[in-house]
Amino acid sequence: TFTLLCFAMASHGESFADIHVKRSSAPVRSTAHSPVKRSLFTDKSATHSFHDNSKGSGSRLAAVSAAYTSVTGSAVGAVLKLISTCGLGAYASKVGILDKNSLTVLSKLVFSIFQPCLLFCNVAACIAKNKKDSALLVLPIAAMLQIFIGYFLAMIVSRVMYGNKDSDDKKQLIACTTFSNSGPLPLVFADSIFKMNPDTTLLPRSTAYISMYLLAWSPLFWALGSTILSADESKLSAAEKRDQLIKRILSPPIMGCLMGLVVGSIAPLSNVITKPDGLLFPVFGAMQTLGAAYLPAVLLVLAGSLLPQPSGDVKEETEPVLSAKEKNDGTILFLKRVVTVYISRFVLMPILGFSVLKFIQTNIPSVAGMLNDKLLLFILLLQACMPSAQNSTVILQLAGNRKAAASMARTLVAVYILGVPAMSYWLSRILSTTQILG
Repeated sequence: TFTLLCFAMASHGESFADIHVKRSSAPVRSTAHSPVKRSLFTDKSATHSFHDNSKGSGSRLAAVSAAYTSVTGSAVGAVLKLISTCGLGAYASKVGILDKNSLTVLSKLVFSIFQPCLLFCNVAACIAKNKKDSALLVLPIAAMLQIFIGYFLAMIVSRVMYGNKDSDDKKQLIACTTFSNSGPLPLVFADSIFKMNPDTTLLPRSTAYISMYLLAWSPLFWALGSTILSADESKLSAAEKRDQLIKRILSPPIMGCLMGLVVGSIAPLSNVITKPDGLLFPVFGAMQTLGAAYLPAVLLVLAGSLLPQPSGDVKEETEPVLSAKEKNDGTILFLKRVVTVYISRFVLMPILGFSVLKFIQTNIPSVAGMLNDKLLLFILLLQACMPSAQNSTVILQLAGNRKAAASMARTLVAVYILGVPAMSYWLSRILSTTQILG
């Protein structure tokens, strides 16, 4: 019932986009709402004009109201689309379609095939088509900066909450605070917002920008994230630690990014592989098909890790019986972790993201010119407002740590559900700030 309700509300949210399309074709458009090249964050002249000119105030208010409705509807619809998908996955897990063996296999497919194919195709196509676009260089740098800031916050918060003691809870807090959902969720939002937009270039360009962001984010996630969530490696020998490091650095997602970078940068290779008339384009098309399975697969892993599996052939270890005090302590720790991650991802990081970009526009002219690209500014702000990375459950599933994967999934789902109003608010704020919908 909840899933069907979400689908109905998501469909209603998408209808607001139609309102925007109709509004954008109408002649009611005041220069008071036109973007100023100098800054997309503030428009003092527009505000002054709006207050000074008493004529036509009713039409202006109507236009502002329609714009707000369109922005809010697009934001809420995109969030509910994500929840609906997770709801279907949770149902499949509850009835036994997604059992633990299926989740393990699906995690391996995501890690070894689906995401590498997606990253290779998107990065190669993006670089091949936009080699002269200097704005693309901003995105990998922004990804590294965001991860650094998130890790810095995570180390401070984890030290306050857990001290120097190492535990699975501490590792999960650090991973959730450090890494945001920089791939699946932005792609879902971009598809939901730009799919029906009159400007047909917005959706493919947004996919390209997100792919360039992932060019730096994915290697750092699969290398650093695996290190954060891994078991204690203090007992491993130097050779074993070196092997673990090499395996993380040369993981399939990282190799997909690097190969896409190489193919996109070398014109003869990109012509043969990414062009429709190229000799190897059928292989590229097959990889695009496999890459399209990444988003639904990773959502199924997240939803399937959340619910306990029906008893079946797989024998589970007997869980120790906990006292009432231990259960209460566990609940309190869980709530503390959820609240801490929520504040980090939905309060601190968005505020820092808006502040840093506003500072750049005001004080660094060489970079500020690039931010006149509304879509680039939209993607940068969007990445700063995302919840924790759901691929963390994939790392734990691959490591065979099902208990930690279930705990991580519960944390993520709690953050995602509680974050619906926050995501809707920030997405509405971003759309209003960038004025990308007109």
